[in-house]
Amino acid sequence: MDYFTIIKDYLIEEMKNTDAFSGFIPALMTLVITVVLTMLTKVRKKREVKINFKRNSEVILENTEKSTMVGRENQDSTFDEISILVDRFLKVYTIHGISINQIYSFVDKEFDLKISDFKDKNSIINVLNAELLEWTAKTFGVQIEWMYGKTEKIFPSRYFYKRVVSFCKQVIALRDKVEFIQIIFIRESNLNYKSADEQPVGIIVEFCKEVNGSNLSLYYPITEYGDWSYWKSRYQLKSIVYLLEKVDEFNLSPVGIKLKKGSIDRIVSGKEFIQEIFNVNKTLYTWHPYDYTSNPRHYHSLEGDEYKELIDYIQNERYVYRLKEGLVVKSGESQ
Repeated sequence: MDYFTIIKDYLIEEMKNTDAFSGFIPALMTLVITVVLTMLTKVRKKREVKINFKRNSEVILENTEKSTMVGRENQDSTFDEISILVDRFLKVYTIHGISINQIYSFVDKEFDLKISDFKDKNSIINVLNAELLEWTAKTFGVQIEWMYGKTEKIFPSRYFYKRVVSFCKQVIALRDKVEFIQIIFIRESNLNYKSADEQPVGIIVEFCKEVNGSNLSLYYPITEYGDWSYWKSRYQLKSIVYLLEKVDEFNLSPVGIKLKKGSIDRIVSGKEFIQEIFNVNKTLYTWHPYDYTSNPRHYHSLEGDEYKELIDYIQNERYVYRLKEGLVVKSGESQ
């Protein structure tokens, strides 16, 4: 039954029950208002149903989109990690002059790699395993965590300060295993022990070894630098130069190059390959660290008035004896 039928029946009934329409007009107005309110109520309810349905649909759609986005983010994250692993694995080789199509013949034969394994990233992913990654990290002296993207530090931490004896012992032990070794001291400007200004001096260990018939040149940064203006740091740097050069059976004479402070900072951070910071094939050695440890009677001696104090320091620390005898330094003792 529609609203017009209800109104018609109501009006007929009122006309029968009233005299001369005395109550008809008020009744009619009441009925019209009631019907209008009823209609508005139903329209509002329908609108609320539509709005709620729309809101629920939007919530469902939003949740679906969020779930899809999370899934895509997880997929993207996994893809990024794999991409980083492949890129860093390849970079270890290419930065050392080994092209991508040479890797298969450079690594150990036990990995049974073929040149076709390196035609694209997907083929490389298929042959990368824990053993190959560990072999690469060990051969090139980089951190495997860096290849996995877990750290930005390529090289492990290496120190010399308060570790003079252990540092020299490591250099000498390495010398006996490789074809060639050289200790490079890096500085920003001319050194002056009388200056109070900071004067950073860093160290790089360069060496060449044979790997499966190929010569491989490597550069290990010492991940700290000494301040030449601080006497103890300077004396320990000089002690390293003296021990490696002056002690007869070691006979390793460090060389020196100049670099900007920013480059020195990048080297000691261990976050970049040395080859990315300066051209290792064209850089010339411009100063000689042994000038700072030479007897003042020699014409090339620098800071000769500190020579006697340096020798006393080396003797007091028993560096030569401990280095030759291979004494183990207990924790807490100066080295």
